[in-house]
Amino acid sequence: MAGSAEERLDALNREIADLEEQQDACVSVIAALTDQGLDTAAAKAALRRIEDKLAALRVRTATFEGDARHV
Repeated sequence: MAGSAEERLDALNREIADLEEQQDACVSVIAALTDQGLDTAAAKAALRRIEDKLAALRVRTATFEGDARHV
């Protein structure tokens, strides 16, 4: 990742915000599918992938905030 420490942290935070929006949308899809009595397995799998990415980015952000050389 090129750029200043602030730019790199900003990029990580934007990526987290984007994934949080995807997470919210996925939760809404799961709720709609549930209401319609449809299978939610694929949407739940997608949600798990999003949550895994979010967790990894949050760890990376915490590491970055502690020492920018690790990002």
